[in-house]
Amino acid sequence: MAYSRPRTTQGSGLMRHGGCVRGVMPLVTGLLAGLLVFGSAARAACSLENITATAPPQDLEAAVDREIAARPERYSNGGSRFWAVSDPEGRPTGHLYGTLHIPHGIATWLPPRVYETFLASRRLAVEVDAGLPTPNRDALRFQHPIFMVGRGEPLSLAVERLAPGLLEPELRRYGITQEQADRAGPFALTRRLSGARCLGPHQAGASPFIADLLLQDWARALGKPIHALENQDAALRASGLDLPLPDQVQLLALALRRAQGDDAHVPALIRSYGAGRIDRAVAVGLSYLVDDTTRQAVDALDGRLYAGRNALFADRIDRLLRREAGLFAAFGAGHLIGEGGVVARLRERGWTVVPVPLQ
Repeated sequence: MAYSRPRTTQGSGLMRHGGCVRGVMPLVTGLLAGLLVFGSAARAACSLENITATAPPQDLEAAVDREIAARPERYSNGGSRFWAVSDPEGRPTGHLYGTLHIPHGIATWLPPRVYETFLASRRLAVEVDAGLPTPNRDALRFQHPIFMVGRGEPLSLAVERLAPGLLEPELRRYGITQEQADRAGPFALTRRLSGARCLGPHQAGASPFIADLLLQDWARALGKPIHALENQDAALRASGLDLPLPDQVQLLALALRRAQGDDAHVPALIRSYGAGRIDRAVAVGLSYLVDDTTRQAVDALDGRLYAGRNALFADRIDRLLRREAGLFAAFGAGHLIGEGGVVARLRERGWTVVPVPLQ
């Protein structure tokens, strides 16, 4: 799905943070992504009730409950997306903010306390320093040459066997050619289609941006140094490229089948994130790709996305915190939680990490 760069709004000083912020001018972005005025549309998107008129189906809620109960070690520290870090003497050193890589107003909008903390910070740490004029990191992943690998059977044919008649309409809907799909690979295509669907059925709350890139744009406008926790190639490899190809195809086929029905996963995920329940948001996201045939592949993907990278993120954040106070670290919320999450790993290194209420 193509995104156009928003037109730059002229003005002096810092971008004005509006929408949901009490009595403040409209929020605008800066630099690479340009400036975006949220206005009344953002105020509507910032209401959790506007995500969906109905609660998630009971079977989805029950599946999430079972997932969390079955793996408590994976979902500990799951009740907040904003954390304050202090050194052993109690001196404040920085903050951690869990983002959601979905272009939706709830995921993009920063609560006032988070935004004010970011303004007061000295440096920003993010997963990947995009450094490119695109508001959608998944588009960057989709176009990355690492996906352009040859394989014996075209992806479209492999998926057609598992999910007959489902791939072509989705490709046509989002302007993706069959050749692009075959070159991209199943995991990249799963992310591309799921990201595009967030702007389809749930258009009322849609945003052309994700929070990670907005924060980078603002940091550049403010002259804040940006530290990358990993490079793009490492992020791509960790995101499932080394999963066995049959597993990737199977995950894509399942995602396509579920996308044809009443897809309750996206609003349930956004609702959980907006309420600060990162454990439930992660469980909803994983449950979208889980059935009897994909459990092993999803567990392997979960391990690649989080386990190894959490150790890397915690190590680099630890070094940045020791260098100078005033760090604002923003990265995927799923990395915060669990016994091997960034929060737990920083505590093991002697830091005091406590949740910060969003209100």
